[in-house]
Amino acid sequence: MVVVVILAGGMSTRFLAGDKLLYPIKGKPMIKYVIDSISRCKHITKVVAISSQSNINSVNEYVETLQDPFQIGPLGAVYIALKTFSEALIIGGDMPYIDCTCLDIILEHCKNSRNIFACMPQYDDYLEPLLSLYRRSMLDAIEYGIANGILSLQKLIKVLKIPIKTISIYNLHILKKCLTNVNSIDDIRYCDLHQILT
Repeated sequence: MVVVVILAGGMSTRFLAGDKLLYPIKGKPMIKYVIDSISRCKHITKVVAISSQSNINSVNEYVETLQDPFQIGPLGAVYIALKTFSEALIIGGDMPYIDCTCLDIILEHCKNSRNIFACMPQYDDYLEPLLSLYRRSMLDAIEYGIANGILSLQKLIKVLKIPIKTISIYNLHILKKCLTNVNSIDDIRYCDLHQILT
């Protein structure tokens, strides 16, 4: 059983129609699809979002929301999540294909890895910070990163040799689909609405 934390603090700089998380798809904000999908998952105990001050009230309409005072990307949000919860599965609010199967794969893959600080999907040498499980044991490393300007989770993990477990995306095509995110209006237009709406 795990808490899912949705990152909802981005500035949507590449999305020219306002806040992409609140952009309606078939009349429902994109973030609501993400919330509704993961709220049905049997291994999820709680769903919360982490948001910037500018849109915290809007996101809070749909899910309990914590404020991100850092605004330094996923690193700051993971820090807030782990100060609040001992373990958190971090996902993006702009990942409309997320579903219970993907969350179950991550949790199953990570369940017997008690000595690792995080469990992350990986493409070749790239570690994916989203759809990743983080544990409170990583807090000291994140504090070091914030204090020393190492704001990339991937770089921080490599510099400090943080013990993590990886999941190859190439062996699990469904994870690649779930990691698909929306950055532009065109991404919305090409979304497979049947998959999102079911």
